Amino acid sequence: MLPRNTIALVLLGSILTHAESLTEVASKPGQPWKEIATRSLADLPEIAADAEHDEFGGTPSAKAEKTGFFHTQKIGQRWWLVTPSGGLFISTGVNAISQVDTKGGRVVLKEKFGSFKNWATQTVQMLRTYGFNTAGAWSDAAALSGTTPKIAQTRLWSFMSGYGKKRGGTHMEAGHTGYPNDCPFIFDPEFVTFCDEHAQQLDALKDDPWIIGHFSDNELPWSRKMLENYLTLPEADVGHIAAAAWLKKRHGENQKDITDEDRAAFLAFAMDRYLSVTGAAIRKHAPHHLFLGPRLHEIIFELPEIFATVGKHADIVCVNYYRAWSPKKEHLDMWHRESGKPLMMTEFYAKA
Repeated sequence: MLPRNTIALVLLGSILTHAESLTEVASKPGQPWKEIATRSLADLPEIAADAEHDEFGGTPSAKAEKTGFFHTQKIGQRWWLVTPSGGLFISTGVNAISQVDTKGGRVVLKEKFGSFKNWATQTVQMLRTYGFNTAGAWSDAAALSGTTPKIAQTRLWSFMSGYGKKRGGTHMEAGHTGYPNDCPFIFDPEFVTFCDEHAQQLDALKDDPWIIGHFSDNELPWSRKMLENYLTLPEADVGHIAAAAWLKKRHGENQKDITDEDRAAFLAFAMDRYLSVTGAAIRKHAPHHLFLGPRLHEIIFELPEIFATVGKHADIVCVNYYRAWSPKKEHLDMWHRESGKPLMMTEFYAKA
């Protein structure tokens, strides 16, 4: 069984279609079993083992550029991650690679591994042996940076949730930070200053070739309800002021009923503001690494304006995809068409 939080491949412009078998599943204990179409490893075409890999886990290619850092490159009709050595790289990793930081966890770690450094080294060796080549979000980056062999990393910096914690007014929801009326503090003038200061942590990492790139946040509440949500904040709130000014500029003094077109346009406006601020901070302090943008989740799967806007700023569109055995082809096609960028599944799970 795969771990719950597993980051997947960089997906490409087109998706291979494989045979499907029927598998009986139940959504939870006590629920009826039913057959659903399922792709399994047995359905995949047999591919000869790669003859060699570079130190990062990529397959050498004469067609890929060698830049000294991870980057994306479209070769023919297919997007690839490319390693610093110029190897073609499919990122396959696990989130939250870290010790169980409890008294009991620390005792067992010492008994089993002798030291924290040994735990990190043996964990990376195990992951590389099983074919994993990436440490995903929430992993213990400092510990994993000192191992031999090494493993490529993605880093999560939580700009908005970090700012919200400093500002006040946030609350905890399942898996992510909650905001008043689902309105992140995108329009706060202080958010710009915070992001630049927060991103100064990246200065010490900017020349590290093992870092694939940086996530700005996890699962922010993007939705087409945002315009009304901001307008229902107190009138003195900067978010309300920004939304009202946007609506007035769009319709003038003669305010009309808010339309679906207004909702979609405002959502794109809010996303563009957020990505402009966080992207500028990350690119300023880590210019050699990829900007992975925010980790998106299911509330935006059907919203083309989100993917078009992310594509303007981020190097890869990153999506957490739950409650499904595999991504829908129509989702992947629309996301790639709107963004023009490669896609990465940054969380999914398989249940057994």
